[in-house]
Amino acid sequence: MTTLETYPKLSLADADFCLTQYMAGLLTAKVVSKKVIGKFGAQNQEQIIEETLIRLHEIAEVVKLNGQKNAQEFHELASVELHKSFAKVGDALRDPDFWRWVNFMGDAYGASLVDLRYGNETPGSAQSQYYGIGRNNQGLISSLWLRADITYEQDSSDPYSLCKAISDLDFWWSHVIRLSFSSCRNMTKAFVKFVSENNIPRGDTKDPNNTGFRDLEPELVRRFATTAFELMDQQQAYQFIEKVWEDRNKWKIIK
Repeated sequence: MTTLETYPKLSLADADFCLTQYMAGLLTAKVVSKKVIGKFGAQNQEQIIEETLIRLHEIAEVVKLNGQKNAQEFHELASVELHKSFAKVGDALRDPDFWRWVNFMGDAYGASLVDLRYGNETPGSAQSQYYGIGRNNQGLISSLWLRADITYEQDSSDPYSLCKAISDLDFWWSHVIRLSFSSCRNMTKAFVKFVSENNIPRGDTKDPNNTGFRDLEPELVRRFATTAFELMDQQQAYQFIEKVWEDRNKWKIIK
């Protein structure tokens, strides 16, 4: 068995089929199993994943998640729980096909969580991207994991301190998880830390007197093309961001 076969996967087309069946009330574990490629080597791994999804539902219930209501608290708690619980899954975590399977496996707890967060609790009522029909940084479950993984600091007394440092979901979705240089982890961690420690607001990209992280992130992206972010350690990255922010009156462009 090859490495790519040591965990379950759903292709984009098969996940789309499962979503259609789910919307029609026809999706069962047996239907999903017929579409799945690969399986875990450890027999209890699938059970661990389903139990994790159940705990995410419990978190949603505790915070009283309902669409946007209490979403910030849910995302923070769920990101940490998911990352801790999936720590031993390995290479599968980088594969969109694995996350597509996570959404529809078992009793489709992943998909029903998407309904609760982005739909109207009717099966399949959210945009398809949130069910994994897209990239990892578009799906709800995979993005929760990404938030924690991108900011994880193994040697810290609290490895998830950065993950919990900012509650603004626009910051996480648009300026971290979907960030073009998010693979440069030191730079991304430094960006989160800088925004948090300096209480950088969202800002208004059309107002030169109201600069915030919505301006800073695109400016860093612009400089990524000519600056080797991947060679910086976290301290160097923080100092670089600090200097860019100090020079904001020179580079801010009114759109």
